[in-house]
Amino acid sequence: MMTKNLIVPNKRLAISKKKIAPKFRDAFTRFHRYMIFFGGRGGSKSTHIAILLLSRMLVDEYMYLIYCRKWSAHIKDSQFKIFQDVVKMMGWKNEFKFNQSDYSFVCLRNGNRAVAKGLDDNNKTKSIAEPTHIWGEEMDQMTFDDFDTLNKSLRSPKTQNCFIMSFNTFINEDHWIRKTIFDEKEQYQLSEQFRNLDTYLNHSTYLDNPFINQEEYRQTLLMDNGGNEAKIESDLKGLWGEEPNDDPWLYAFNEEKHVREIPFIPSYPIYLTFDFNKNPMTVKMVQMSPQKGLPDSFIHMIDEMEGNVVLREFCERIKSKYPFSPFFVTGDSSGNKEGEVGYESKHDSAYSMIKKHLGLSDAQMHPNGYNLSHENSRILMNQMFYNYPNLYIHPRCKKTINECKIARIDPKGSTHELLKDRVKFFMDHFDNMRYFFQKYFQEFARSNYHRTNNN
Repeated sequence: MMTKNLIVPNKRLAISKKKIAPKFRDAFTRFHRYMIFFGGRGGSKSTHIAILLLSRMLVDEYMYLIYCRKWSAHIKDSQFKIFQDVVKMMGWKNEFKFNQSDYSFVCLRNGNRAVAKGLDDNNKTKSIAEPTHIWGEEMDQMTFDDFDTLNKSLRSPKTQNCFIMSFNTFINEDHWIRKTIFDEKEQYQLSEQFRNLDTYLNHSTYLDNPFINQEEYRQTLLMDNGGNEAKIESDLKGLWGEEPNDDPWLYAFNEEKHVREIPFIPSYPIYLTFDFNKNPMTVKMVQMSPQKGLPDSFIHMIDEMEGNVVLREFCERIKSKYPFSPFFVTGDSSGNKEGEVGYESKHDSAYSMIKKHLGLSDAQMHPNGYNLSHENSRILMNQMFYNYPNLYIHPRCKKTINECKIARIDPKGSTHELLKDRVKFFMDHFDNMRYFFQKYFQEFARSNYHRTNNN
């Protein structure tokens, strides 16, 4: 016998099937440890996730939901608005109270609550205390460390825990989501690890949304994408896509030529090159031959590391991984500034703290006194990648390799300006590579390959 309602599992709440698209009805059967909603635009993923979470807040005895995005500023007009719209649509206005200042809300029936978190504030992320459920919206904007931090916080013994992830498919093949959650060959199926972890997977497109004029929405997507075939395939069909790099900044980079399994040489020092963003801080580990420019000379980028941690902890991680290696340190010139927030005294700089925590001498500290202009840095980098013998990046340096591929000219910036943002084009690992070449190869390249200005 066909029923007109979906029954939330404990049978205290019936939801009209007319309000739930067929594509999402099986998601209401039960919570899984991981629930992954992905696909194209317009499929109503977020709306159905909100209905699912709100319905369970109404009937479950205990539920503490954390809903989050990478950037705090994006929460109000996305998830918070969706929750309020769904409450009105479902006729639940008298069941929930919303706080317009911090975007939290509470179920008046039983006290179950939801709290909003932006992952751009590391202190707030660390303060997450035993939620039962997490919804990460636009997970492709988050790092693996963000995912790992959230996932480890899901340990409440009071009920089954559930991590809901939602994202569109305009994600390159090196992104942690595709590397970790999805199978390498069957690219739209779960990896073996996630198949064994009680995971629900839902792929949708605008064609799965019966509540819109689908043809009209299709035309809107086509106009929005302006002929970008990769974006059209992603938005309309929910296929994996990556925007082609038509104006590469590092045009001399060739993945086949420059990415190679290279050995760590214990007898050689490691050059640590830092970029001091707070979210995240990054460092690259490089080994190089003492002689420069000869046929057997080499530059080996052997490892990379990032973290939203204080410098002391970051240095401890480096020492733990390479306990017997001598270090030399360079990087972003901003690390010379004294008295930044979070330093141990007003006279500390990032470099003085690195020196202290790694136990280095003055001779091992090689910070840049200034950062090259993007124009001169671009000339230097391309000449080095084009000409220098045995310049290799280890495959484990995934962020560096990806940023070498996506590095492009900022269309809104000056000539040679590197495009950066805090959504897709972070370029933090790329920057610490730029600082390395500036410190150790600017004079060499000027003498052997080209001339650059010092301004």
